[in-house]
Amino acid sequence: MKEIKELLHLVKSNIPDERRQGAQGLGDFDDELTVKILVELLKDDDAGVKDAAFNSLLKIGNSVVVEETIKILKSGSMDLNAVAIEILTITGENHVELLISLLASHDAELKETVLDILGNTSLSDNKDKICSAIKGFLDDEDSNVRFAAAEVMGKLPCWQCAEDLAQRFKKEENQWVKYAIVESLMSIKGEDYKIDNKTLKDIAEELG
Repeated sequence: MKEIKELLHLVKSNIPDERRQGAQGLGDFDDELTVKILVELLKDDDAGVKDAAFNSLLKIGNSVVVEETIKILKSGSMDLNAVAIEILTITGENHVELLISLLASHDAELKETVLDILGNTSLSDNKDKICSAIKGFLDDEDSNVRFAAAEVMGKLPCWQCAEDLAQRFKKEENQWVKYAIVESLMSIKGEDYKIDNKTLKDIAEELG
């Protein structure tokens, strides 16, 4: 294992292969400074360096990685957004509380992104906690957030949210959200489950 000073020297090199070696080696350290340096290296012009930094962040995978990656999402950086989402999707299952805390944001796009991440991570051990946390977002003022919340409930699935989904369906005006609700209810209850005496199968056919 290379010394940290040597690695910090390598990541400042003008030679891409040396920066890549430095980024790769930093994956053996898990302090805040190391994580911040690796996050900066995600912006490197060389694909190999960016890939090494990405893999090192996944290897570290601690709460600092999650917190620094969340900052990328909040910054609205289009270049790094996809990478940040991938990192959080992989590392998020061990830091569910940090992801859930982001749902308090007033930024609808951020809430939608976090809901998508929660729905795509391997979070079976935290399913009940997530289901309880996202239930209220079925009534969010933004239709994309409502859609994402409904979709996540079907993916996990949130068995305890069936009635919430059914009640939301009755007052929902957006067709895409209604469709997401029906799809999720089918995953949870099956196509014969009824809303106002209509089966989900019949409702889905009406929605097209």
